Amino acid sequence: MNDKKLFALGIPTYKRPGLALNLLKQAIDLDLFDEIILSSNSQEPLISEFVSKLCTSKVTFYQQSENVGLSGNYLKILDLCKSKYILFMSDEDTLISTNIQKLKKHLHQLDAG
Repeated sequence: MNDKKLFALGIPTYKRPGLALNLLKQAIDLDLFDEIILSSNSQEPLISEFVSKLCTSKVTFYQQSENVGLSGNYLKILDLCKSKYILFMSDEDTLISTNIQKLKKHLHQLDAG
């Protein structure tokens, strides 16, 4: 396999830093993603402060200078993504580790075949 990462999580958010941080913390704790990209359509100091204190390079946080809408937020995440596959989740969603593990296993099989 080449140097490209396999599996990313993309989290678009807008004015819900608490929800976005909950999902981000879940994703970090599960340690199933090669990268996690969070893009905010609003200025969220709570998120940027949290990310700046992380001891991982897996997380990328992008703060839009203005509200570019949901589509613009998704496009920014795609632009920043360095992985072959990406799973988008709303900031209000919850990760279910068994489902993510099954998905990641299937992606590895696809990539190997």
